[in-house]
Amino acid sequence: MDWRKTLVIFAVVFLLLDIYLAFLWYTKQQENELDALSQTSFEETLKEQQVIIDKVNFKTHPTTAPYLSARYNKFKLKDFEKLTKQKFKLENNGFLMVSELKDDIVAESPDFTALKNYVANNIYRGSSYSMVNYNDDTTEIVFKQKYDNKRFVEGDDAKLVFYCEDGYVKSYTQTMLTDITKLSGTNDLISPSQGFESLFQNNKIPSKADLVDIQLGYYILGNLESSNVYMPVWYYTIEVDDQRMQLMVDAIEGQVLTTEMSQKVEYTAQS
Repeated sequence: MDWRKTLVIFAVVFLLLDIYLAFLWYTKQQENELDALSQTSFEETLKEQQVIIDKVNFKTHPTTAPYLSARYNKFKLKDFEKLTKQKFKLENNGFLMVSELKDDIVAESPDFTALKNYVANNIYRGSSYSMVNYNDDTTEIVFKQKYDNKRFVEGDDAKLVFYCEDGYVKSYTQTMLTDITKLSGTNDLISPSQGFESLFQNNKIPSKADLVDIQLGYYILGNLESSNVYMPVWYYTIEVDDQRMQLMVDAIEGQVLTTEMSQKVEYTAQS
């Protein structure tokens, strides 16, 4: 065996390996510098457009989430037999429940304490809903169903809508999802800041906007034969000229799914 030739070969191999590792390190450094530059540039652009993001924390949010499957719940009148002082009827083949209240419930803003207590104690599976918004123009107060403390957003399913007159709740409608299950596996999520930047780059954030809330929720992705599939989404509440609207981004793929959930949302906190 020619040891001298072997040593030369080893030396060349290690030299090439060192060069390759150095190249990887240099590439990583360049990427980090570009990321930092991009972030700095984005923050500077926000300042130029007078977009305020200081009211929210981008870091205290989940980093993984599963897809969900669920189906529309078909109510039966016996579901409500233990609830008193209400007059129930079923519509839409049992998928919608309509109730008239015999007692008036105070609809006081901004906290709606009496209504929240009523939902918890006098609504079928009321603890699975949380308040989303109210609208002075239509005198409606909306609650949405939640799973693992995350709301199902958009659509008319999984929803409680209370109708008010003269400051009192007079009636409500209810829809619900049932058989909610996690689909196999969990998925890495883009960060809330990445989602917000995607909205900004797609010209969905107007100038002089104020970001006031970020939540992780679920939005319908598609229909299976006997159920629906729901994907995790970041939804952002922004305020412009004293009006609020909510915008959405696919929390896995980063695709903008923006729709105006309400042109005048007065309430955003999880409850």
